[in-house]
Amino acid sequence: MSTRASARALWRRLVDRLRGRLGRPIDLGRAADPAARVPGRPRTDRENEPLPPWPDPAEPERPLQVTVHARPDTVRFESPAAGDGHVFVIEVRCYWCAQVTILDESLRESTEARLRRSLARHRTEITDRVIDLVRPLARRYQPFQAAELEEALSTRLAGCFDDGEVQCTTRSRVDVSEPVRELLVRVGNELIKLDGQGRYQVARIAQLRMLRYEWEELLLDALKGAGEVDDSRATWLAPYALSLAETPEHATERLAEMLQERQSATVELFNDLSEIISTNREGELDQVSFMMSSDHIFREMLKQLGLPVPARDRGNGTAVGEAGHAR
Repeated sequence: MSTRASARALWRRLVDRLRGRLGRPIDLGRAADPAARVPGRPRTDRENEPLPPWPDPAEPERPLQVTVHARPDTVRFESPAAGDGHVFVIEVRCYWCAQVTILDESLRESTEARLRRSLARHRTEITDRVIDLVRPLARRYQPFQAAELEEALSTRLAGCFDDGEVQCTTRSRVDVSEPVRELLVRVGNELIKLDGQGRYQVARIAQLRMLRYEWEELLLDALKGAGEVDDSRATWLAPYALSLAETPEHATERLAEMLQERQSATVELFNDLSEIISTNREGELDQVSFMMSSDHIFREMLKQLGLPVPARDRGNGTAVGEAGHAR
């Protein structure tokens, strides 16, 4: 087809589109064929070349979305931390996309070319823009706060480089420097040891509590075998039970020593009270002195101190094993 014919066909297409938008025929010096203006019917130009069908004026044109992607950019650099004594190792990865909506399919190629030029212009500036934004923010964090800085960068850079048709999605990664990492390794090892020791102590305490309870029960049963014992007065067994829970060796000998010490302390207290009362026999103390002549006070002391109270000898009314203690 000649150049003149091509120009005439292009002009005809433009006129046809305008005619479809206005919804009425346009006279260009020749009689219009009413049948050719039916929406959707195939048609040709004067050279019998195919033309687009007549658009339907009642149906709006569907928009077309043009999307262009670019290769991701990675910006790696070191940025000073608080105090400027150490640095963070930072990596920001940028994912590019440009989108626009058009109404004419014939504009797709030119639109894509324009979007690619816009993406290229933004990509040439991204390194400097990222560094300028990140450095002031990094100086707010201590050299070991890489996780906190990474979270802050994710918020700060979100949508920061969007510009109309161009969208930039960022992903940030922050690491500490090697000197800081070595320090953190040593500190982390110490914390792991402390945590392990703490967990061990908690487990050990729970175990000792259980063993102490079992030893108390065992000691109380042993005391009850020697005489009547008030359970509520047997709390003095707790230190001995805890000692046995830690080192249970020679439990029988230690039980005998424990009981002997408690009984000796009781006898000593009883004798001290007897001496005090014997030197004060006037007034109300005479009644107490009278009671001390029997075994009543001694038995009550044994009971209050949580020691086994011997059974009474029905023959002479004296507690078995008690005569050797009274004066």
